[in-house]
Amino acid sequence: MGHLLERGAALTLLVSEIRRTSTGLGRLVLLRGASGMGRSTLWEAAVGQAKDSRFHVLSVRCSAEEMSAPLSTVARLMNPTVQSADSPPPPSEEAKGAWFWQILQDEAARSPALLAVDDVQHADPASRAWLAETVRRIDSPPPSCSSRRNATSTTFRPPQCA
Repeated sequence: MGHLLERGAALTLLVSEIRRTSTGLGRLVLLRGASGMGRSTLWEAAVGQAKDSRFHVLSVRCSAEEMSAPLSTVARLMNPTVQSADSPPPPSEEAKGAWFWQILQDEAARSPALLAVDDVQHADPASRAWLAETVRRIDSPPPSCSSRRNATSTTFRPPQCA
């Protein structure tokens, strides 16, 4: 934790939310701030903490160059889990979202899970919609840690939990 200068409170909150999730209570954590304020470093620390706590971590970094294919961000996020899933592939492109959701539910039933998406504003629109719907649909969601650049903000804001 020492390498995160002036981020102790934010990191403490992230660690607390990860620990709380291991008791079955899910949360959404959104890291907001201007470029260079340390969101990605906090995101990496959360991913590391979750791995250390034996969570199944699904993580992806988004980029503007990869926004073209629908659900491409979700496909990259879910790829390790899809590779080991026992379910057959979806019958159609339209069924992919539901297929990814079912695989996520199956995984979360086996162990605590963290969905970690860095620079979520660069995710393709279908993936952003899937992520938003996933947060809405889960009674006890795996924690989701996202970071997003806020071009108009010049100050770091601590993570907001919902």
